[in-house]
Parts: sequence; structure tokens; C-alpha cells
Amino acid sequence: MSKNCQHCDAPNPEGYFNCPECGKRASEPLWTINTIIRDTSMARAIRQDKINFGSKDMGEHMNEMQKKNKLASNKRLHNSVKWDDSPVTVKS
Repeated sequence: MSKNCQHCDAPNPEGYFNCPECGKRASEPLWTINTIIRDTSMARAIRQDKINFGSKDMGEHMNEMQKKNKLASNKRLHNSVKWDDSPVTVKS
């Protein structure tokens, strides 16, 4: 951390958040929003655009995801069953 203000180069030995001379932020931020988002459990979903912020409300998003997950689950179940597609002849 710098001991001088990033804007006016006034000394800031106490390490105050705001500069005592100009009143602006004394030093550069240590973290960015991107750094914080990458460290959360939702990071993978955000990077893969599974969550579309700003265009849907949460209820609509949840309903769409439930429908999508149900279709995917049904497809996996259908594919996991070995279907006998051979023709069946019945002798009488």
C-alpha cells in the first residue's frame, strides 16, 4: 500500500482510506469486482452465461431452468433404458 495519495501525492502515513488533503480515495483498490466474482461458487455459472443478469426476473429464470432440467433428465432416463426395437411376431 502506498504511503502517498494517488491523486495529490500528499503523505498518508496513517493509511487512511480517504486522503486527508484532497478527500479522494488515497490508494488504488486491492481487488476488483471481477476478482471477487471469480472466487464465488457462482463463478462458473456466470462465466458460462448460464445466468442472464438484467433481462429476466428470478422467478422466470427458475421456471425456465426447471423445465430445461426436467427435459434433460427425461432424455437421460430414456437413453439409459435399452429399448427392444426388434419386430415381434406372435404365433397362434
